[in-house]
Amino acid sequence: MRHALARTALLVVCAVTLVGCGLRLETSDVAPPSPGPAELARARTVVDAQTLVYAASALAPAADETLSPVLADIAAFSTAHVDALGGVYDSGLPTSTPPPDPTPLPVPSSSELLDQLAAATTTAATDTDQVDDPDLAQVLGSVTTARGELTARLAEALGVETPSTAPAPPPSDSSDPVVATGLALAHDQAGYAFEVVAARAPTGSDLRTAAQTAAEHHRAQATVWARTGGFDGTVDDPRRAQYQLPDDLDDPTTVGTLAVELEQAVAQAAAAALTDAAPGTRADLLTDLRAATAAATGWGAAPEPLPGLPS
Repeated sequence: MRHALARTALLVVCAVTLVGCGLRLETSDVAPPSPGPAELARARTVVDAQTLVYAASALAPAADETLSPVLADIAAFSTAHVDALGGVYDSGLPTSTPPPDPTPLPVPSSSELLDQLAAATTTAATDTDQVDDPDLAQVLGSVTTARGELTARLAEALGVETPSTAPAPPPSDSSDPVVATGLALAHDQAGYAFEVVAARAPTGSDLRTAAQTAAEHHRAQATVWARTGGFDGTVDDPRRAQYQLPDDLDDPTTVGTLAVELEQAVAQAAAAALTDAAPGTRADLLTDLRAATAAATGWGAAPEPLPGLPS
């Protein structure tokens, strides 16, 4: 018995000595976790955003007054996208290998930046439709929309045609009342309001034409989403006979503010629906988000880094 206790004590002393000397009995490194599809999509979007920040910032010092504000927004919005996506992926595991010295990237031309921006928009659009993380899908949809707007602005500043940034997946029908309800209501409210604005605008005026066009678009989309949700004409139909509007619709400022708010409400409904839609069924929602954001800009809204998301 005394011999057994002595052997045990010796083992404990040896273990404490090894720990005290900083030695490890097990020296194999722990393998870092493998990122899944959602993390890979998030990381792609972050890397693209960082690339855009670098390129826009590098081109800014030599930019003229037309190009300068667009480059500033590309850099600022892309920085906001990195923050919204949580930054660069970190496994959380220590590493004994020092990172290599970064190699300076070449400064692209303005036209190369335009191509990069368009490609990043298309990639984010595809990921928006396919990721299985609903919250990530919503952020990616907003990033896609902001990048699409920036692409159009950069092309205009360069005096060239806007490159295509359409999502790769074809439009699809979700047939989900949860997804469709908010959009049917938002589009219907916008259609009603624009009809009233058009009716009160002077005959032949640009405002009347623009309001009529917007009203027709939103009424048509409200019908599409009502049918998609399966409640067109049923008691569950969220659309209403009328909606409350501001009193002074003869004031151009009031009309402009209302138009922006209506389009932004549609964008917010589309962004919210992205969290409810299943992967592979979000293309139509993203189209609605992008169209409403572009329309809000057309009515005077300031560009946003994360359109459709709460401020």
